[in-house]
Amino acid sequence: TPLRFINLRRVEVARGLLEDSSWSIEKIAHEVGYASSQMLRVHFRRALGTTPQRYRDPSRKARPS
Repeated sequence: TPLRFINLRRVEVARGLLEDSSWSIEKIAHEVGYASSQMLRVHFRRALGTTPQRYRDPSRKARPS
């Protein structure tokens, strides 16, 4: 569906920002179009099986591809 496509695209952009910026997760959520970090968390977890915080955490080796 179009909404699913939009949410997947937002997650892709958020993923890049998590890797390449030091912005807060809240700022990233707003930058990609979510009203809150909680909404980013829901869609990020649904798409990638992990949370934005865990994805960013450098001590965790495994990242979804």
